[in-house]
Amino acid sequence: MIINEYIINKERNLIFNTKDISFYKLSDDKINELIINRYIDEYKTNEIKTNKYYNLKNIETIKLLISNDCNLYCKYCYANKGNYGKDKSLMSLEKANQIALFIKNNLPNFNQMLFFGGEPFMNIDVLEFFCNYFKKDIDFLVQTNGTIYNEKIKKIIEKHNITMTVSLDCEKEIHDENRIFFDGSGSYDLIDRNIFLFNSDRQNVKYLQATLSGENASKKEIFLLKNNMIKRYGISNIVISKDINETDLYNFEYKKEEVNRKVSVFFEDIINGKNNHIVPIKEILNCVFSGEANENLCSAGFSQLTIDVNGDIYPCPMYVKEEYLIGNTLDKEAELSYNMNIIEKRLMNKSTIACKNCVANFWCQICTAILNNDNNKHISDSSLCEYYRELSETVILKLTELISSGKINEFSENYKKI
Repeated sequence: MIINEYIINKERNLIFNTKDISFYKLSDDKINELIINRYIDEYKTNEIKTNKYYNLKNIETIKLLISNDCNLYCKYCYANKGNYGKDKSLMSLEKANQIALFIKNNLPNFNQMLFFGGEPFMNIDVLEFFCNYFKKDIDFLVQTNGTIYNEKIKKIIEKHNITMTVSLDCEKEIHDENRIFFDGSGSYDLIDRNIFLFNSDRQNVKYLQATLSGENASKKEIFLLKNNMIKRYGISNIVISKDINETDLYNFEYKKEEVNRKVSVFFEDIINGKNNHIVPIKEILNCVFSGEANENLCSAGFSQLTIDVNGDIYPCPMYVKEEYLIGNTLDKEAELSYNMNIIEKRLMNKSTIACKNCVANFWCQICTAILNNDNNKHISDSSLCEYYRELSETVILKLTELISSGKINEFSENYKKI
């Protein structure tokens, strides 16, 4: 049961306050009062206080656009075929060294580097340079279209333990409709072959990212498409998204029974010591167990930054536009931090949209670049928000069951291990 900011398990006399991310044990009378009056003053808290000043010390993830060029001509590409509306170019080793010094001297808490493009494997020497420069305690990731494979690239991936995400739109017919070469030919067969080559000795490709557009986005059975990909490649981490240009991007059909099933399977897996990586459920649990809310709808410009081939800094690749330019790696730290706060006010956050008092507010994260698209302004009325509210209630009620049975600590310890 949801009442305002509370999720209530009436049978267990437990409520969860989404404002301070805390559980409370209440008497029957207090529970009934809450239900009847819609609130209880003594448990009504102020909004979570957070540090709203953005600076470089907050940054944990850097996305490096090492290639401002691409060998594909994807029809739905938001990056203007990989060049972001700029001249096609590759990051030079000289510029890479200057950027590396900037990161080393100004981002003390950075721990993750994602190589992005364009197509990053078109600039493998610069990718290798950064890996050699930051080889300790850094997680390296790469987002690639999967069309480029050779033994040199594979050795670099394995030497630096780089996590690969390959873009593959589910099946050949769907994929070759949009992800084409400049001559109009499809790229599916080549990428399909390369995934097996990259994973011939170990699983280097750990994630597959698919985009569906047009009729494919509405008529295709997502669950079936995902299962087919898992069977073919043995990769369980598959994300299937709609083309961001779709007008109903956040509307989809879901069943309450399916939400219950997903949550039940997740909790059973954790209790039995198995891994499970359903991201929204993990986001909820991370916030509950840490007692800290996800302050922003998105980490863009808050805990992540994007640096392009020229050293220009933006909140994320989807904000590589003049109006969101934070500065350059040659600028002073104080100037960049000041600009970060100016830019952040232009990005939609949880206090400026209708989701402010939603029970999913404490953990929910959605791409703000998509929200800024005129086609998707009314996100709070979408089925995604309805789904997130349902998911929040289901997960929290599961936790209240564990609290009542005295198994919450065991579950928490198992969860920390995944």
